[in-house]
Amino acid sequence: KVGEDVVGGWVSGSQLKAGLEGVRASVEAMLARLREELLAQLETVHEKLRELTDSLGKVGEDVAEVKKDVKAVGENVNALNRRMSVVDKLSKKAADGVELLLSVVATSPIASQASPATAAKLSAFARTDAAKDQGDADAASSAASSGGKPTLDHRQPVQAN
Repeated sequence: KVGEDVVGGWVSGSQLKAGLEGVRASVEAMLARLREELLAQLETVHEKLRELTDSLGKVGEDVAEVKKDVKAVGENVNALNRRMSVVDKLSKKAADGVELLLSVVATSPIASQASPATAAKLSAFARTDAAKDQGDADAASSAASSGGKPTLDHRQPVQAN
């Protein structure tokens, strides 16, 4: 004899309904758990994006500060170049004056009255000055071959006494 709930080996409507309710409750519980997990993961992603945005903002501020520092350094270098240009002009004028004085002294009657030691010093200085002029000419030639950019290769370091 077949039970009241089972009809011909099949489950009854109330059993089917109860089973489906169990499946539905199970699926809803799984969906609720998945939703909670997904929301937690999305919150973590959102927090990481917030941290990344903050970090990028700080990097942007740091880059702006570095750009400002680089600009200030560039301005200082330009100011030094302008000052050095004046110093170079004054140095050339002084060197031209020394050369003129050497020429005057060498051709003046005073030169014939100088002691042999003084005449030797004057001659040595004039030769050194001529060698320096040749070095300056070589440096100018080097600057021309480097695209017109001046080089400092011909300059010697200044030693403190």
